[in-house]
Amino acid sequence: MRKLSALSLLFAAFAAAQPSITSVVNAGSNDQRFCDGLLILITGNNFTVGGGPPTVIAGSQTAGVVTVNNNQIVAELPLTLSSGPATLTVNVNGLASAPYNLTIDNFAPAFYGSTPILDAKFNPITSTNSAVPGQAVVAYLVGLGQTNPLIAVGTAPTNPAPTTTLPTVTVGGISAPVTSSVAAVNAVALYQVNFTVPSGVPVGNQDVLLSIAGKSAPKTTMFIAAGSGTNPVVTSVVNAADSRAGLSPGVLAIVNGQNLGSSPAVSAGGKAAALIGAATQTQLTVQLPVDLPLGATTLTVVAGGQTSAPINLTIDGFSPAFFTGTGGFQDASTQPITGTNPAAPGKIVVGHLVGMGATTPSFGTGQVASGQPKTVANPTITVGNKSADYSYAGLTPGFIGLYQINFTIPLDVAGGNQDVVLTIGGTATPPAQIATSTLLPTFIGFRNAGSGQLRDSTHGVAPNTFLSIYASNIGTSDSQGNLFPATTYQGTQVLFNGTPAPLYNVLPSVNLINLVVPSELPETGTNVVTIRNTTGAGQNLLLTMASADVGVFRVPDPANANRQSAAATIANTAWYVLPAAVATEYKFAPCPAASPA
Repeated sequence: MRKLSALSLLFAAFAAAQPSITSVVNAGSNDQRFCDGLLILITGNNFTVGGGPPTVIAGSQTAGVVTVNNNQIVAELPLTLSSGPATLTVNVNGLASAPYNLTIDNFAPAFYGSTPILDAKFNPITSTNSAVPGQAVVAYLVGLGQTNPLIAVGTAPTNPAPTTTLPTVTVGGISAPVTSSVAAVNAVALYQVNFTVPSGVPVGNQDVLLSIAGKSAPKTTMFIAAGSGTNPVVTSVVNAADSRAGLSPGVLAIVNGQNLGSSPAVSAGGKAAALIGAATQTQLTVQLPVDLPLGATTLTVVAGGQTSAPINLTIDGFSPAFFTGTGGFQDASTQPITGTNPAAPGKIVVGHLVGMGATTPSFGTGQVASGQPKTVANPTITVGNKSADYSYAGLTPGFIGLYQINFTIPLDVAGGNQDVVLTIGGTATPPAQIATSTLLPTFIGFRNAGSGQLRDSTHGVAPNTFLSIYASNIGTSDSQGNLFPATTYQGTQVLFNGTPAPLYNVLPSVNLINLVVPSELPETGTNVVTIRNTTGAGQNLLLTMASADVGVFRVPDPANANRQSAAATIANTAWYVLPAAVATEYKFAPCPAASPA
Protein backbone atom coordinates (compact mmCIF):
# COMPACT_ATOMS: atom_id res chain seq x y z
CA MET A 1 0.00 0.00 0.00
CA ARG A 2 1.49 3.38 -1.06
CA LYS A 3 2.00 6.09 1.50
CA LEU A 4 0.71 9.58 0.78
CA SER A 5 3.50 12.07 0.37
CA ALA A 6 3.75 15.11 2.64
CA LEU A 7 3.06 17.32 -0.36
CA SER A 8 -0.16 15.42 -1.15
CA LEU A 9 -1.30 15.79 2.43
CA LEU A 10 -0.54 19.51 2.27
CA PHE A 11 -2.57 19.90 -0.92
CA ALA A 12 -5.43 17.98 0.66
CA ALA A 13 -5.32 20.22 3.73
CA PHE A 14 -5.46 23.34 1.58
CA ALA A 15 -8.36 21.96 -0.45
CA ALA A 16 -10.23 21.15 2.72
CA ALA A 17 -9.63 24.67 4.07
CA GLN A 18 -10.73 26.52 0.93
CA PRO A 19 -13.95 28.49 1.62
CA SER A 20 -17.06 27.54 -0.31
CA ILE A 21 -20.45 29.23 -0.71
CA THR A 22 -23.70 27.26 -0.81
CA SER A 23 -26.15 30.20 -0.75
CA VAL A 24 -26.47 33.99 -0.48
CA VAL A 25 -29.84 35.50 0.48
CA ASN A 26 -31.48 38.76 1.46
CA ALA A 27 -31.22 38.79 5.28
CA GLY A 28 -34.75 40.12 5.63
CA SER A 29 -36.74 38.05 3.14
CA ASN A 30 -34.44 35.02 2.70
CA ASP A 31 -34.78 35.31 -1.09
CA GLN A 32 -32.60 36.22 -4.06
CA ARG A 33 -33.42 39.96 -4.24
CA PHE A 34 -30.30 42.11 -3.82
CA CYS A 35 -29.37 45.80 -3.92
CA ASP A 36 -26.39 47.92 -2.93
CA GLY A 37 -26.10 48.36 0.83
CA LEU A 38 -28.26 45.27 1.51
CA LEU A 39 -27.76 43.13 4.59
CA ILE A 40 -27.13 39.58 3.31
CA LEU A 41 -26.68 36.10 4.79
CA ILE A 42 -23.89 33.95 3.28
CA THR A 43 -23.96 30.21 4.04
CA GLY A 44 -21.09 27.82 3.29
CA ASN A 45 -17.99 26.22 4.77
CA ASN A 46 -14.48 27.06 5.97
CA PHE A 47 -15.17 30.74 6.65
CA THR A 48 -12.89 30.83 9.71
CA VAL A 49 -10.29 28.11 8.99
CA GLY A 50 -6.80 29.24 9.90
CA GLY A 51 -7.98 31.96 12.22
CA GLY A 52 -7.75 34.74 9.64
CA PRO A 53 -10.71 37.11 9.25
CA PRO A 54 -12.64 36.55 6.01
CA THR A 55 -13.19 39.27 3.43
CA VAL A 56 -16.20 39.39 1.15
CA ILE A 57 -15.84 40.81 -2.36
CA ALA A 58 -18.92 41.71 -4.40
CA GLY A 59 -18.67 43.27 -7.84
CA SER A 60 -14.93 43.86 -7.26
CA GLN A 61 -15.74 45.93 -4.13
CA THR A 62 -15.26 45.05 -0.48
CA ALA A 63 -18.41 44.28 1.49
CA GLY A 64 -18.81 45.04 5.19
CA VAL A 65 -18.58 41.90 7.35
CA VAL A 66 -20.89 42.17 10.37
CA THR A 67 -20.70 38.73 12.02
CA VAL A 68 -19.00 35.48 11.04
CA ASN A 69 -18.68 31.84 12.07
CA ASN A 70 -17.30 28.89 10.17
CA ASN A 71 -20.50 28.30 8.21
CA GLN A 72 -22.23 31.68 8.06
CA ILE A 73 -21.39 35.34 7.39
CA VAL A 74 -23.69 38.32 7.82
CA ALA A 75 -22.44 41.17 5.62
CA GLU A 76 -23.49 44.42 3.99
CA LEU A 77 -23.14 44.64 0.21
CA PRO A 78 -21.08 47.61 -1.06
CA LEU A 79 -23.02 50.87 -1.40
CA THR A 80 -21.93 51.69 -4.95
CA LEU A 81 -22.70 48.48 -6.82
CA SER A 82 -24.04 48.92 -10.33
CA SER A 83 -27.38 47.37 -11.19
CA GLY A 84 -27.14 44.08 -13.07
CA PRO A 85 -25.15 40.86 -12.77
CA ALA A 86 -22.37 40.64 -10.17
CA THR A 87 -20.33 37.95 -8.46
CA LEU A 88 -19.51 37.45 -4.78
CA THR A 89 -16.56 35.59 -3.26
CA VAL A 90 -15.38 34.84 0.28
CA ASN A 91 -11.63 35.05 0.84
CA VAL A 92 -9.90 33.41 3.82
CA ASN A 93 -6.11 33.32 4.33
CA GLY A 94 -5.46 34.03 0.67
CA LEU A 95 -7.89 31.37 -0.58
CA ALA A 96 -11.00 32.46 -2.46
CA SER A 97 -14.26 30.62 -2.88
CA ALA A 98 -15.78 29.98 -6.26
CA PRO A 99 -17.77 33.06 -7.37
CA TYR A 100 -21.46 33.16 -6.49
CA ASN A 101 -23.72 34.91 -9.01
CA LEU A 102 -26.01 37.76 -7.90
CA THR A 103 -28.32 40.19 -9.69
CA ILE A 104 -28.22 43.70 -8.21
CA ASP A 105 -31.23 46.06 -8.23
CA ASN A 106 -31.66 49.62 -6.91
CA PHE A 107 -33.83 48.45 -4.00
CA ALA A 108 -34.64 45.11 -2.35
CA PRO A 109 -36.94 46.01 0.57
CA ALA A 110 -37.75 43.41 3.21
CA PHE A 111 -39.08 43.56 6.75
CA TYR A 112 -36.42 42.41 9.21
CA GLY A 113 -37.03 40.05 12.12
CA SER A 114 -39.94 37.93 13.27
CA THR A 115 -41.77 40.96 14.76
CA PRO A 116 -40.58 43.85 12.59
CA ILE A 117 -43.22 46.39 13.71
CA LEU A 118 -42.96 47.98 17.17
CA ASP A 119 -44.81 50.62 19.17
CA ALA A 120 -43.34 53.96 20.28
CA LYS A 121 -41.70 52.24 23.27
CA PHE A 122 -40.16 49.64 20.94
CA ASN A 123 -42.37 46.81 22.16
CA PRO A 124 -43.40 44.42 19.35
CA ILE A 125 -46.93 44.78 17.98
CA THR A 126 -48.58 41.43 18.77
CA SER A 127 -52.02 40.03 19.52
CA THR A 128 -51.53 41.07 23.15
CA ASN A 129 -50.04 44.47 22.27
CA SER A 130 -52.19 45.50 19.33
CA ALA A 131 -51.97 48.82 17.50
CA VAL A 132 -54.93 51.17 17.11
CA PRO A 133 -55.79 53.68 14.37
CA GLY A 134 -53.84 56.90 14.84
CA GLN A 135 -51.01 55.19 16.68
CA ALA A 136 -47.41 55.86 15.67
CA VAL A 137 -45.41 52.68 15.02
CA VAL A 138 -41.92 51.75 13.87
CA ALA A 139 -40.96 49.15 11.25
CA TYR A 140 -37.46 47.73 10.73
CA LEU A 141 -36.34 46.76 7.24
CA VAL A 142 -33.38 46.12 4.99
CA GLY A 143 -32.81 47.01 1.34
CA LEU A 144 -34.03 50.63 1.25
CA GLY A 145 -30.96 51.87 -0.62
CA GLN A 146 -28.71 54.84 -0.06
CA THR A 147 -29.01 57.56 2.58
CA ASN A 148 -28.04 61.21 2.74
CA PRO A 149 -25.40 61.46 4.02
CA LEU A 150 -24.03 58.17 2.75
CA ILE A 151 -22.95 55.79 5.52
CA ALA A 152 -19.70 53.90 5.04
CA VAL A 153 -20.21 50.21 4.28
CA GLY A 154 -20.18 48.01 7.37
CA THR A 155 -20.60 51.03 9.67
CA ALA A 156 -23.33 51.51 12.28
CA PRO A 157 -24.45 55.18 12.17
CA THR A 158 -24.65 57.22 15.36
CA ASN A 159 -27.23 59.60 13.87
CA PRO A 160 -30.32 58.72 11.79
CA ALA A 161 -29.58 59.47 8.12
CA PRO A 162 -32.70 59.76 5.92
CA THR A 163 -33.07 57.51 2.89
CA THR A 164 -32.83 59.29 -0.45
CA THR A 165 -36.21 57.81 -1.45
CA LEU A 166 -39.24 57.79 0.86
CA PRO A 167 -41.20 54.50 0.89
CA THR A 168 -44.98 54.15 0.98
CA VAL A 169 -46.91 51.95 3.42
CA THR A 170 -50.42 50.48 3.48
CA VAL A 171 -52.14 48.76 6.41
CA GLY A 172 -55.13 46.62 5.54
CA GLY A 173 -55.10 48.18 2.07
CA ILE A 174 -55.32 51.74 3.46
CA SER A 175 -52.49 54.21 2.90
CA ALA A 176 -50.55 54.98 6.09
CA PRO A 177 -48.77 58.34 6.61
CA VAL A 178 -44.99 57.80 6.61
CA THR A 179 -43.29 60.35 8.87
CA SER A 180 -39.67 59.31 8.36
CA SER A 181 -37.41 56.71 6.76
CA VAL A 182 -33.87 56.60 8.15
CA ALA A 183 -30.87 54.37 8.70
CA ALA A 184 -31.33 52.86 12.15
CA VAL A 185 -28.89 54.12 14.76
CA ASN A 186 -26.23 51.68 16.05
CA ALA A 187 -27.10 48.99 13.50
CA VAL A 188 -25.44 48.04 10.22
CA ALA A 189 -27.57 48.15 7.04
CA LEU A 190 -30.83 48.33 9.00
CA TYR A 191 -33.54 50.92 8.33
CA GLN A 192 -36.28 52.38 10.51
CA VAL A 193 -39.56 53.55 8.94
CA ASN A 194 -41.95 55.48 11.18
CA PHE A 195 -45.61 55.54 10.14
CA THR A 196 -49.06 56.04 11.62
CA VAL A 197 -51.78 53.40 11.61
CA PRO A 198 -54.45 54.97 9.36
CA SER A 199 -58.06 55.56 10.35
CA GLY A 200 -60.58 53.01 9.15
CA VAL A 201 -58.36 49.94 9.41
CA PRO A 202 -60.49 46.94 10.46
CA VAL A 203 -59.85 45.14 13.72
CA GLY A 204 -57.76 41.98 13.40
CA ASN A 205 -54.53 40.79 11.84
CA GLN A 206 -53.93 43.10 8.84
CA ASP A 207 -51.42 42.95 6.00
CA VAL A 208 -48.71 45.61 6.00
CA LEU A 209 -47.15 46.39 2.62
CA LEU A 210 -44.16 48.65 1.94
CA SER A 211 -42.97 49.82 -1.47
CA ILE A 212 -40.07 51.99 -2.56
CA ALA A 213 -39.55 53.17 -6.13
CA GLY A 214 -41.83 50.41 -7.40
CA LYS A 215 -40.12 47.62 -5.43
CA SER A 216 -42.25 45.91 -2.79
CA ALA A 217 -41.26 44.08 0.37
CA PRO A 218 -42.89 40.71 1.06
CA LYS A 219 -45.87 41.49 3.25
CA THR A 220 -45.90 41.26 7.01
CA THR A 221 -48.86 41.56 9.36
CA MET A 222 -49.82 43.54 12.45
CA PHE A 223 -52.65 43.17 14.94
CA ILE A 224 -55.17 46.03 15.00
CA ALA A 225 -57.46 46.64 17.96
CA ALA A 226 -60.50 48.88 18.18
CA GLY A 227 -59.59 52.47 19.02
CA SER A 228 -61.61 55.50 19.94
CA GLY A 229 -60.52 57.09 16.67
CA THR A 230 -60.75 60.55 18.25
CA ASN A 231 -57.73 60.82 20.53
CA PRO A 232 -55.10 63.19 19.13
CA VAL A 233 -51.83 61.52 18.19
CA VAL A 234 -48.60 63.46 17.55
CA THR A 235 -46.18 61.64 15.27
CA SER A 236 -43.52 64.32 14.71
CA VAL A 237 -42.60 67.96 15.30
CA VAL A 238 -40.28 69.55 12.73
CA ASN A 239 -38.85 72.94 11.82
CA ALA A 240 -41.46 74.70 9.64
CA ALA A 241 -38.90 76.01 7.14
CA ASP A 242 -36.71 72.93 6.68
CA SER A 243 -37.18 69.58 8.41
CA ARG A 244 -33.39 69.10 8.39
CA ALA A 245 -33.02 71.89 10.96
CA GLY A 246 -33.68 71.65 14.67
CA LEU A 247 -36.02 73.40 17.10
CA SER A 248 -35.44 76.41 19.35
CA PRO A 249 -37.45 78.83 21.50
CA GLY A 250 -39.88 80.85 19.36
CA VAL A 251 -39.29 78.83 16.20
CA LEU A 252 -42.14 78.10 13.81
CA ALA A 253 -42.78 74.34 13.80
CA ILE A 254 -45.03 71.81 12.07
CA VAL A 255 -46.85 69.33 14.31
CA ASN A 256 -47.83 66.18 12.40
CA GLY A 257 -50.26 63.54 13.61
CA GLN A 258 -53.88 62.39 13.66
CA ASN A 259 -57.10 63.89 15.05
CA LEU A 260 -55.48 67.29 15.65
CA GLY A 261 -58.08 69.59 14.15
CA SER A 262 -60.83 69.84 16.79
CA SER A 263 -60.16 73.14 18.67
CA PRO A 264 -56.51 72.24 19.28
CA ALA A 265 -54.26 73.68 21.97
CA VAL A 266 -50.53 72.96 21.94
CA SER A 267 -48.11 73.15 24.85
CA ALA A 268 -44.36 72.54 25.03
CA GLY A 269 -42.45 72.28 28.26
CA GLY A 270 -45.65 73.16 30.10
CA LYS A 271 -45.92 76.49 28.24
CA ALA A 272 -48.56 77.40 25.66
CA ALA A 273 -47.50 77.47 22.02
CA ALA A 274 -49.19 79.81 19.52
CA LEU A 275 -51.30 78.27 16.75
CA ILE A 276 -50.51 79.84 13.35
CA GLY A 277 -53.12 79.60 10.60
CA ALA A 278 -55.80 76.96 10.17
CA ALA A 279 -55.61 73.53 11.80
CA THR A 280 -56.20 70.26 9.98
CA GLN A 281 -56.72 66.76 11.33
CA THR A 282 -53.14 65.81 10.42
CA GLN A 283 -51.11 69.02 10.76
CA LEU A 284 -50.71 72.15 12.88
CA THR A 285 -48.36 75.10 12.44
CA VAL A 286 -47.28 76.59 15.76
CA GLN A 287 -44.79 78.98 17.26
CA LEU A 288 -43.01 77.27 20.14
CA PRO A 289 -42.88 79.35 23.34
CA VAL A 290 -40.22 82.05 23.13
CA ASP A 291 -39.25 81.34 26.76
CA LEU A 292 -38.95 77.57 26.31
CA PRO A 293 -35.95 76.22 28.28
CA LEU A 294 -33.12 74.61 26.32
CA GLY A 295 -32.59 70.86 26.38
CA ALA A 296 -35.01 67.95 26.57
CA THR A 297 -38.73 68.69 26.79
CA THR A 298 -42.09 67.33 25.60
CA LEU A 299 -44.99 68.60 23.50
CA THR A 300 -48.67 67.65 23.75
CA VAL A 301 -51.81 68.52 21.82
CA VAL A 302 -55.27 68.83 23.34
CA ALA A 303 -58.00 68.35 20.72
CA GLY A 304 -61.65 67.45 21.16
CA GLY A 305 -61.15 67.46 24.91
CA GLN A 306 -58.55 64.68 24.67
CA THR A 307 -54.81 64.97 25.28
CA SER A 308 -52.19 63.29 23.11
CA ALA A 309 -49.34 61.28 24.48
CA PRO A 310 -46.28 63.54 24.91
CA ILE A 311 -43.65 63.55 22.20
CA ASN A 312 -40.02 64.16 23.13
CA LEU A 313 -38.24 67.24 21.76
CA THR A 314 -34.73 68.66 22.03
CA ILE A 315 -34.57 72.46 22.17
CA ASP A 316 -31.42 74.25 20.96
CA GLY A 317 -30.44 77.88 21.37
CA PHE A 318 -30.82 78.53 17.63
CA SER A 319 -32.39 76.57 14.78
CA PRO A 320 -31.99 78.77 11.68
CA ALA A 321 -33.45 77.50 8.42
CA PHE A 322 -34.41 79.16 5.15
CA PHE A 323 -37.78 78.42 3.62
CA THR A 324 -36.91 76.25 0.63
CA GLY A 325 -40.03 76.69 -1.49
CA THR A 326 -40.87 79.43 -3.98
CA GLY A 327 -40.57 82.79 -2.25
CA GLY A 328 -37.87 81.76 0.19
CA PHE A 329 -35.63 84.29 -1.56
CA GLN A 330 -37.06 87.46 -3.13
CA ASP A 331 -35.64 90.41 -5.03
CA ALA A 332 -36.13 94.06 -4.04
CA SER A 333 -39.54 94.10 -5.77
CA THR A 334 -40.66 91.00 -3.75
CA GLN A 335 -40.53 88.77 -6.84
CA PRO A 336 -39.28 85.23 -6.10
CA ILE A 337 -35.72 84.43 -7.12
CA THR A 338 -36.00 81.58 -9.62
CA GLY A 339 -34.16 80.14 -12.58
CA THR A 340 -35.98 82.65 -14.80
CA ASN A 341 -35.42 85.52 -12.34
CA PRO A 342 -31.91 84.84 -11.02
CA ALA A 343 -30.06 87.12 -8.62
CA ALA A 344 -27.15 88.95 -10.21
CA PRO A 345 -23.96 89.80 -8.29
CA GLY A 346 -24.35 93.10 -6.46
CA LYS A 347 -28.13 92.75 -6.18
CA ILE A 348 -29.96 92.84 -2.84
CA VAL A 349 -31.92 89.71 -1.93
CA VAL A 350 -34.33 89.13 0.95
CA GLY A 351 -34.12 85.67 2.51
CA HIS A 352 -36.96 84.43 4.74
CA LEU A 353 -36.17 82.05 7.58
CA VAL A 354 -36.93 80.94 11.14
CA GLY A 355 -35.03 80.13 14.32
CA MET A 356 -32.68 83.12 14.64
CA GLY A 357 -33.28 83.62 18.36
CA ALA A 358 -33.84 86.68 20.52
CA THR A 359 -34.36 90.17 19.08
CA THR A 360 -34.22 93.76 20.29
CA PRO A 361 -36.94 94.66 21.07
CA SER A 362 -38.36 91.25 21.95
CA PHE A 363 -41.85 89.92 21.19
CA GLY A 364 -43.83 87.36 23.16
CA THR A 365 -45.18 84.04 21.93
CA GLY A 366 -47.81 84.68 19.25
CA GLN A 367 -47.12 88.43 19.04
CA VAL A 368 -46.94 90.12 15.63
CA ALA A 369 -43.58 91.82 15.10
CA SER A 370 -43.40 95.54 14.33
CA GLY A 371 -40.66 98.04 13.59
CA GLN A 372 -37.23 96.56 12.83
CA PRO A 373 -36.42 94.15 15.68
CA LYS A 374 -32.86 93.04 14.93
CA THR A 375 -31.41 89.77 16.19
CA VAL A 376 -29.33 89.99 19.35
CA ALA A 377 -26.72 87.64 17.88
CA ASN A 378 -25.02 88.77 14.67
CA PRO A 379 -25.25 86.22 11.84
CA THR A 380 -22.87 85.59 8.97
CA ILE A 381 -24.01 84.53 5.51
CA THR A 382 -22.30 82.99 2.50
CA VAL A 383 -23.45 82.54 -1.09
CA GLY A 384 -21.58 79.92 -3.07
CA ASN A 385 -18.99 79.83 -0.22
CA LYS A 386 -18.42 83.59 -0.71
CA SER A 387 -19.01 85.89 2.25
CA ALA A 388 -21.97 88.21 1.70
CA ASP A 389 -22.76 91.58 3.26
CA TYR A 390 -26.17 92.24 4.77
CA SER A 391 -28.03 95.37 5.86
CA TYR A 392 -30.71 93.86 8.12
CA ALA A 393 -31.24 90.63 10.04
CA GLY A 394 -34.27 90.37 12.29
CA LEU A 395 -37.99 89.72 12.54
CA THR A 396 -40.22 90.54 9.57
CA PRO A 397 -42.74 93.25 10.51
CA GLY A 398 -46.36 92.08 10.37
CA PHE A 399 -45.60 88.40 10.99
CA ILE A 400 -45.21 86.00 13.92
CA GLY A 401 -41.87 84.25 14.32
CA LEU A 402 -40.71 85.01 10.76
CA TYR A 403 -37.21 86.41 10.22
CA GLN A 404 -35.55 87.96 7.21
CA ILE A 405 -32.03 88.86 6.16
CA ASN A 406 -31.40 91.47 3.46
CA PHE A 407 -28.10 90.53 1.83
CA THR A 408 -26.10 91.39 -1.27
CA ILE A 409 -24.99 88.75 -3.77
CA PRO A 410 -21.15 88.85 -3.78
CA LEU A 411 -19.61 90.21 -6.97
CA ASP A 412 -17.42 87.12 -7.45
CA VAL A 413 -20.22 84.54 -7.23
CA ALA A 414 -20.54 82.38 -10.34
CA GLY A 415 -23.80 81.93 -12.18
CA GLY A 416 -25.98 78.87 -11.49
CA ASN A 417 -27.54 77.34 -8.39
CA GLN A 418 -25.52 78.38 -5.34
CA ASP A 419 -25.78 77.27 -1.71
CA VAL A 420 -26.79 79.94 0.80
CA VAL A 421 -25.75 79.25 4.40
CA LEU A 422 -26.46 81.50 7.39
CA THR A 423 -24.73 80.91 10.72
CA ILE A 424 -25.90 82.41 14.00
CA GLY A 425 -24.88 81.49 17.52
CA GLY A 426 -22.64 78.75 16.12
CA THR A 427 -25.53 77.00 14.32
CA ALA A 428 -25.72 76.95 10.53
CA THR A 429 -28.78 76.61 8.35
CA PRO A 430 -29.08 73.60 6.08
CA PRO A 431 -27.84 74.78 2.64
CA ALA A 432 -30.61 76.47 0.65
CA GLN A 433 -30.11 77.01 -3.05
CA ILE A 434 -30.53 80.31 -4.88
CA ALA A 435 -30.34 80.88 -8.64
CA THR A 436 -27.66 83.41 -9.57
CA SER A 437 -26.49 84.95 -12.82
CA THR A 438 -23.22 86.46 -13.94
CA LEU A 439 -23.02 90.21 -14.58
CA LEU A 440 -23.48 91.52 -18.11
CA PRO A 441 -20.38 92.88 -19.84
CA THR A 442 -19.67 96.59 -19.35
CA PHE A 443 -17.49 98.67 -21.69
CA ILE A 444 -14.58 100.67 -20.27
CA GLY A 445 -12.98 101.93 -23.49
CA PHE A 446 -11.32 101.25 -26.87
CA ARG A 447 -7.65 101.64 -27.86
CA ASN A 448 -5.62 100.98 -30.97
CA ALA A 449 -3.84 97.73 -30.09
CA GLY A 450 -0.53 98.99 -31.47
CA SER A 451 -0.34 102.64 -30.50
CA GLY A 452 -2.52 102.50 -27.40
CA GLN A 453 -4.41 105.58 -28.60
CA LEU A 454 -8.03 105.97 -27.51
CA ARG A 455 -10.72 105.34 -30.07
CA ASP A 456 -13.94 107.32 -29.72
CA SER A 457 -16.39 109.42 -31.72
CA THR A 458 -13.58 111.63 -33.11
CA HIS A 459 -10.87 108.99 -33.45
CA GLY A 460 -12.14 106.17 -35.63
CA VAL A 461 -11.01 102.61 -36.17
CA ALA A 462 -10.45 101.02 -39.58
CA PRO A 463 -11.68 97.59 -40.71
CA ASN A 464 -9.14 94.76 -40.48
CA THR A 465 -6.99 96.47 -37.84
CA PHE A 466 -6.10 95.38 -34.33
CA LEU A 467 -8.31 96.78 -31.56
CA SER A 468 -8.07 96.49 -27.78
CA ILE A 469 -11.40 96.62 -25.96
CA TYR A 470 -11.39 97.20 -22.21
CA ALA A 471 -14.48 95.81 -20.48
CA SER A 472 -15.57 94.08 -17.28
CA ASN A 473 -17.46 90.79 -16.80
CA ILE A 474 -15.97 89.16 -19.88
CA GLY A 475 -15.34 85.71 -18.38
CA THR A 476 -13.77 83.83 -15.51
CA SER A 477 -10.31 82.81 -16.77
CA ASP A 478 -7.72 84.19 -19.18
CA SER A 479 -7.26 82.63 -22.60
CA GLN A 480 -3.95 80.91 -23.27
CA GLY A 481 -2.13 81.62 -26.52
CA ASN A 482 -3.65 83.05 -29.69
CA LEU A 483 -7.39 82.40 -30.19
CA PHE A 484 -7.48 83.57 -33.83
CA PRO A 485 -9.61 82.87 -35.86
CA ALA A 486 -12.09 81.86 -33.12
CA THR A 487 -14.90 84.34 -32.47
CA THR A 488 -16.00 82.97 -29.06
CA TYR A 489 -14.12 82.19 -25.84
CA GLN A 490 -15.99 80.69 -22.86
CA GLY A 491 -19.22 82.23 -24.12
CA THR A 492 -17.71 85.70 -24.65
CA GLN A 493 -17.83 87.33 -28.10
CA VAL A 494 -17.74 90.84 -29.59
CA LEU A 495 -20.20 91.82 -32.31
CA PHE A 496 -19.79 94.67 -34.82
CA ASN A 497 -23.21 95.35 -36.32
CA GLY A 498 -24.04 91.75 -35.41
CA THR A 499 -20.88 90.31 -37.02
CA PRO A 500 -18.63 88.35 -34.60
CA ALA A 501 -15.04 89.62 -34.56
CA PRO A 502 -12.05 87.22 -34.63
CA LEU A 503 -10.42 87.13 -31.19
CA TYR A 504 -6.75 87.13 -30.29
CA ASN A 505 -6.91 87.28 -26.49
CA VAL A 506 -9.64 87.39 -23.84
CA LEU A 507 -8.10 88.37 -20.50
CA PRO A 508 -10.73 88.89 -17.76
CA SER A 509 -7.97 89.39 -15.16
CA VAL A 510 -7.07 92.75 -16.77
CA ASN A 511 -10.47 93.48 -18.41
CA LEU A 512 -8.99 93.20 -21.90
CA ILE A 513 -10.07 91.75 -25.26
CA ASN A 514 -7.69 91.94 -28.25
CA LEU A 515 -9.34 91.35 -31.62
CA VAL A 516 -9.39 92.13 -35.33
CA VAL A 517 -12.07 94.52 -36.54
CA PRO A 518 -14.07 92.59 -39.19
CA SER A 519 -12.74 93.46 -42.66
CA GLU A 520 -16.21 93.60 -44.23
CA LEU A 521 -17.23 96.66 -42.21
CA PRO A 522 -17.53 100.05 -43.96
CA GLU A 523 -14.78 102.67 -43.61
CA THR A 524 -17.22 105.46 -42.82
CA GLY A 525 -20.08 106.08 -40.43
CA THR A 526 -20.61 104.23 -37.17
CA ASN A 527 -20.98 100.62 -36.08
CA VAL A 528 -22.82 99.17 -33.09
CA VAL A 529 -20.42 97.23 -30.86
CA THR A 530 -21.82 94.70 -28.36
CA ILE A 531 -20.14 92.26 -25.99
CA ARG A 532 -21.98 89.09 -25.04
CA ASN A 533 -21.18 86.67 -22.21
CA THR A 534 -22.97 83.58 -20.88
CA THR A 535 -25.62 85.78 -19.24
CA GLY A 536 -26.43 87.89 -22.30
CA ALA A 537 -25.54 91.08 -24.14
CA GLY A 538 -24.20 94.18 -22.43
CA GLN A 539 -24.87 97.73 -23.54
CA ASN A 540 -24.49 98.79 -27.18
CA LEU A 541 -21.85 101.42 -28.04
CA LEU A 542 -21.38 103.32 -31.29
CA LEU A 543 -17.85 103.14 -32.70
CA THR A 544 -16.77 105.61 -35.41
CA MET A 545 -15.19 103.99 -38.48
CA ALA A 546 -12.18 105.27 -40.47
CA SER A 547 -10.29 104.33 -43.63
CA ALA A 548 -6.96 104.05 -41.79
CA ASP A 549 -5.88 103.52 -38.20
CA VAL A 550 -2.09 103.36 -37.93
CA GLY A 551 -0.61 101.56 -34.94
CA VAL A 552 2.97 100.65 -34.07
CA PHE A 553 3.90 97.44 -32.24
CA ARG A 554 7.24 97.02 -30.51
CA VAL A 555 8.90 93.74 -31.43
CA PRO A 556 11.74 92.42 -29.19
CA ASP A 557 15.00 91.75 -31.04
CA PRO A 558 15.95 88.17 -30.02
CA ALA A 559 19.60 88.93 -30.87
CA ASN A 560 19.80 91.96 -28.56
CA ALA A 561 17.67 92.19 -25.43
CA ASN A 562 18.26 95.96 -25.22
CA ARG A 563 16.91 96.60 -28.69
CA GLN A 564 13.35 96.66 -29.97
CA SER A 565 12.11 96.94 -33.53
CA ALA A 566 8.81 98.38 -34.69
CA ALA A 567 5.93 97.12 -36.78
CA ALA A 568 3.45 99.63 -38.14
CA THR A 569 -0.06 98.48 -38.94
CA ILE A 570 -2.28 100.16 -41.51
CA ALA A 571 -5.61 98.84 -42.69
CA ASN A 572 -5.05 95.67 -44.75
CA THR A 573 -1.21 96.02 -44.65
CA ALA A 574 1.64 95.50 -42.23
CA TRP A 575 5.23 96.86 -42.35
CA TYR A 576 7.92 95.16 -40.31
CA VAL A 577 11.17 97.12 -39.82
CA LEU A 578 13.63 94.47 -38.69
CA PRO A 579 17.44 94.21 -38.63
CA ALA A 580 19.11 91.23 -40.29
CA ALA A 581 19.74 89.62 -36.90
CA VAL A 582 16.01 89.37 -36.30
CA ALA A 583 15.46 87.72 -39.67
CA THR A 584 18.06 85.12 -38.79
CA GLU A 585 16.62 84.45 -35.35
CA TYR A 586 13.05 84.17 -36.66
CA LYS A 587 14.27 82.09 -39.65
CA PHE A 588 12.72 84.45 -42.22
CA ALA A 589 13.56 83.79 -45.89
CA PRO A 590 16.00 86.34 -47.42
CA CYS A 591 14.31 89.38 -49.00
CA PRO A 592 15.73 90.01 -52.49
CA ALA A 593 14.12 93.45 -52.92
CA ALA A 594 15.46 96.68 -51.50
CA SER A 595 12.07 97.67 -50.10
CA PRO A 596 9.83 95.39 -48.02
CA ALA A 597 6.79 95.49 -50.26
